[in-house]
Amino acid sequence: MVGRKRKGGRPVMRPELVVTPPQQSPVGAAGLGKTPMGGNELGKNQGSPNISSIEQVIQSAQEMMAEKVPAADIALEIQMRLQNLHQNPEDGEQEAQPVIQGGSVGAPANQLGNLNFLDVSDNIISGELPAVLPPSLIEFVVRDNQLEGNIPASAANLNYLQVMDLSHNKLSGSVPTGLFAHPVLEQLTLSYNRFGSVQVPGDSGLSSQLISVDLSNNKLRRFLPVFMGLMPRLSALSLENNKFSGWIPTQYVLKVVVPGMGMGQGVAQFERLLLGGNYLFRPIPGGFMNLKPGSVTVRLGDNCLYRCPLRLFFCESRVQNSLMDCKAFGPIIP
Repeated sequence: MVGRKRKGGRPVMRPELVVTPPQQSPVGAAGLGKTPMGGNELGKNQGSPNISSIEQVIQSAQEMMAEKVPAADIALEIQMRLQNLHQNPEDGEQEAQPVIQGGSVGAPANQLGNLNFLDVSDNIISGELPAVLPPSLIEFVVRDNQLEGNIPASAANLNYLQVMDLSHNKLSGSVPTGLFAHPVLEQLTLSYNRFGSVQVPGDSGLSSQLISVDLSNNKLRRFLPVFMGLMPRLSALSLENNKFSGWIPTQYVLKVVVPGMGMGQGVAQFERLLLGGNYLFRPIPGGFMNLKPGSVTVRLGDNCLYRCPLRLFFCESRVQNSLMDCKAFGPIIP
């Protein structure tokens, strides 16, 4: 994704919208191309209303698709509306009116059957995620915006979704269980939000297809989610900078040090396990003591672990919290 600088130094990024022709199915269509919104450097456009919510992005695309507007023109129009959202009122221009001013426009989002890739990162899109998203989405990327509220449980019904990146927003509540039991989701990035908990899937994650999970820099509490150590394809897990306490689960240790965990072929090891910046205690798991630098990426700094000397590569990045800070967070921490 390519961006240009706007006033204030923050780049205005070029979102992507990919629409498949109506006769093609959401997946399996040969030669699908990505259409970048705003492939050229666009000047200020005073005629197009702005877009300030994900629902408006989807509805605007749906309206134009219903009129059989070419995909490239849809992308260009939405980019111009997004650009108005970035205009500085000090520039002397009138503030643009929203493209949707109330009520429902056209068919609901779940009837937008040809939208496969939606990337509107690095904008100022606010509000909540729609209760229902287009069922054909393969990649849904809305990082670095101002979204609030919860992830709707209906996200688990996006049967083609492979990538979800909602990082750097203000989302809260629980991360829904359906994302951890999704049939095809491989990458889940929800870092830098305000989530407080993680829902446990009914099968303990054994059916999960996730390869990478990033829940760092949230407000997650209690114990580390044990089920993530049982997810067969998961090889990269970041839970850094939360408020987890307790100890490092045995399942995590085995997934780092034991190939396949005795569960047969096709079970991935942790190549990246980031747990720093929490309130984990007890001694370092014995299985970690024989790890060699470069064999795996593990970070345990800035916790309440007993004896995590900086000479150990997985402790060297950050020192442990002070005993006073650890006791203040949880009196049971020894």
